[in-house]
Amino acid sequence: MNAAAENPVAQWMGEPPGDWETIRLKNLFRIRKQIAGRLGFDVLAVTQRGVKLKDIGSGGGQLSMDYSKYQVVRVGDFVMNHMDLLTGYIDISKYPGVTSPDYRVFVPWDSSAICPRYFLHVFQLCYHGKVFFPLGQGSAQLGRWRLPRQAFEDFPLPVPPLPTQRVIANFLDRKTAAIDALIQKKERLIELLAEKRQALITQAVTNGLDPNVPMKDSAVDWLGKVPKHWSVSRLKRLCSQVRDGTHTPPPRVDGTDYRLLSARNIQDDEFILRDDDRTMTEDAFAELERSYTVRPGDIALAVVGATTGKSAIVGDVTHVSVQRSVAVLRPHSARTSASYMHYLLQSGGVQHEIAVVASKYAAQGGIYLEEVANLSTPLPPMNEQDAILTYLRKRLSPLGAALRKLRDSSELLRDYRQALISAAVTGKFEVSEERT
Repeated sequence: MNAAAENPVAQWMGEPPGDWETIRLKNLFRIRKQIAGRLGFDVLAVTQRGVKLKDIGSGGGQLSMDYSKYQVVRVGDFVMNHMDLLTGYIDISKYPGVTSPDYRVFVPWDSSAICPRYFLHVFQLCYHGKVFFPLGQGSAQLGRWRLPRQAFEDFPLPVPPLPTQRVIANFLDRKTAAIDALIQKKERLIELLAEKRQALITQAVTNGLDPNVPMKDSAVDWLGKVPKHWSVSRLKRLCSQVRDGTHTPPPRVDGTDYRLLSARNIQDDEFILRDDDRTMTEDAFAELERSYTVRPGDIALAVVGATTGKSAIVGDVTHVSVQRSVAVLRPHSARTSASYMHYLLQSGGVQHEIAVVASKYAAQGGIYLEEVANLSTPLPPMNEQDAILTYLRKRLSPLGAALRKLRDSSELLRDYRQALISAAVTGKFEVSEERT
């Protein structure tokens, strides 16, 4: 192996130990693209949990009509979704099959000269730690931030001696498996608490607080019976505005106070500002302000992408517009409040309806604005809404605190996992046989 003449974009790894080399990826691996040319293969997908067998009969995901145009994957091949450095991933395939021709399949020039598992830890770190990210091209805001071939092939890799590669791989395999098991347990607890939270919301906003109240048929299949004195209304009749964001974002201009937000700004029931938000000129914002500005008290609803259905109440923000991945609902104050509408949207029935509609558009992964406007919702009188809000706030407060604690703990474990891998594959501490 020949050391790379120089060490571009290598700040992430620092100065490697004296017996390590820094080698460009193309000198260790080669891209292999072999189109299947026939049907009959298992179809593989690159997920954030690794390469998985794709269920092409379920109707989920974006399906191709002709898998003969997909590329061949063999057991042991590296498979990489380089088209999206935000949500993509990389893994060594445990299965033979075919995968999207847009993915990158690559293999070692000499498999006996390297330890693939060591390099898998390096590559996965480059996704988790966004090491590849500065090399990307495209539109990160639209999930199209890709790693070009030349940047990929020229990427510098820390290369310890082969025995050291194996020792580090064994150490990290064991350590990360233990950390992942802890994270999985916490995620399961988060799921259970989230289910309990949604069940409390659903019961309150569809049946009310009085278990003995007379009921009537709502004439809505998913809703069933509701209290007799409640009304059932289309969502649009509870709002003065139902609209989505701009479909033609203005050019990005960094360093301004005028933001263009997207569905990724809806996190944990909050509409948050991020350090990496897309910004624009004041003139561009003025053009969008007429139709796409959000204001405090609006509801932001994700309508495109993996987070479709998540919602948040817009807080004290200024100079903010939104992209098409967000629908903006402005409640009629005489009919309902932002807080109550948010709970309506997060109830099990409405979330189920959104998921059913979104599943019809698997390629897009979202729901059209007209379908949002026509969602059926149960609605009690205003005084009863207030009582339900008081009840939910009291019951949900301890659940929210527990969820935040679990999420913070899970995030700390992920940070520790990433730091451990980074330190090991860059030689920041010595991993010995005894240590593994």
